[in-house]
Amino acid sequence: PERLLEVALRGLLAPGDGPRDRTLEVYLRSTGTGEARSETRRLLGREYTSVLATLTDADDAELRSDLILAWLLGIGLTRTVIGKDPIASADPDDICRLMLHASRTLLEKLPDDGSA
Repeated sequence: PERLLEVALRGLLAPGDGPRDRTLEVYLRSTGTGEARSETRRLLGREYTSVLATLTDADDAELRSDLILAWLLGIGLTRTVIGKDPIASADPDDICRLMLHASRTLLEKLPDDGSA
């Protein structure tokens, strides 16, 4: 659980021609009204939020983890689909450093690597 956010974020930020985890990319592209698409979104969302929710003792853990997931998906959408700068051209290490640092506000058990 402690590495899920960073691994997912780095997977979204990896160049398109290299090997990467496409799980969240599938989630982003699972739009529409089909039952299979809805099920994919529901299952992936539940998996990510349930794992991220273990990183806080707050009463609103599910809300906190959903907010992190929404932020993660927003970064992926802004960078890969919309291509809006400065996010689209930012160094993945910079995005990870800043996002992980900010995410510790909501998920206090997220490990601090000391780089933020």
